[in-house]
Amino acid sequence: MNDGKKDLERLLARGYLSGAQYDEIEGRVIGRTAAPQRLSLRRVAPAALGAASLAAALALWLRAPSEFTAKGGLAGGVGSIDISCNRPNRHQCASGDTLAFIVNSATASGYLGAYAERVGDLKKERIWYFPGAGEAGPQVVPGAGTVVLPQGIRIGPEHKAGQYLLTVWLSARPLSRVEVDLTEPSEFVVYSQVTTEVVP
Repeated sequence: MNDGKKDLERLLARGYLSGAQYDEIEGRVIGRTAAPQRLSLRRVAPAALGAASLAAALALWLRAPSEFTAKGGLAGGVGSIDISCNRPNRHQCASGDTLAFIVNSATASGYLGAYAERVGDLKKERIWYFPGAGEAGPQVVPGAGTVVLPQGIRIGPEHKAGQYLLTVWLSARPLSRVEVDLTEPSEFVVYSQVTTEVVP
């Protein structure tokens, strides 16, 4: 696909994944999950995580070593959520990329929430992805396997180059931004964090 066609698809997608991007990411996800012998991921015992969690939230059943860190001793939904900017290093993004959320709906479902904080930012200012102000995050319904959510996040100028800590979760009910910090770990279906990099 030439650059002009890619730019047109980005404009038409309005910050969401274009059809071609969705198909490409889905192909990669299916390739990883359909051929475990090719995965460089390791399995984490659900009991080691505790009670429920990510995005979403991002506590993993299959996870890349040292990439995801579960918080709060959570269990359930391990390996349920991943992220990708459709690059060889799926946790690396550049301005203009679309950050996709990939969920194994067979192991976890609920309402997706996510935000990023720039590593080293003493103010710890958040770049909120989901929920939007006064809105619920996207709902992931129980399903038969891995899906790429149509609600992607366009990496814009608010993302300066550098490292970011991305916090993602799935919750059984919609949570407002204020409620997230007040919610007990056991109330999350999945909750985890991953370090991502935004490159120029």
